[in-house]
Amino acid sequence: MMQLKQSRTVCCPVVQMAVALLCLVLAAEPGFAQPSRVSLTEQRTLLQCFSEGRAIFRFNTFGDEAFWGDTLLLHQAIAGQALGGVGPGVSPRCGA
Repeated sequence: MMQLKQSRTVCCPVVQMAVALLCLVLAAEPGFAQPSRVSLTEQRTLLQCFSEGRAIFRFNTFGDEAFWGDTLLLHQAIAGQALGGVGPGVSPRCGA
């Protein structure tokens, strides 16, 4: 178990360095940072589309809440036995 934590610690800075290097390469390309010629109307439309898309993926369940809640009882597995659910539960630390 300890080896997993060590490799994860090493992997994270390596990934960060790779992303930083990629950003530097892309920024150095000619034409990459050229000003955009998008009209005000197009900018407003894009912002509206992004806002609508964000709301859909944040709040829309796509009709599968019955599967996750009623069939799998996912909320009970996340809560854990100590909070009235089943199993060990999931802590915020698990997401890290």
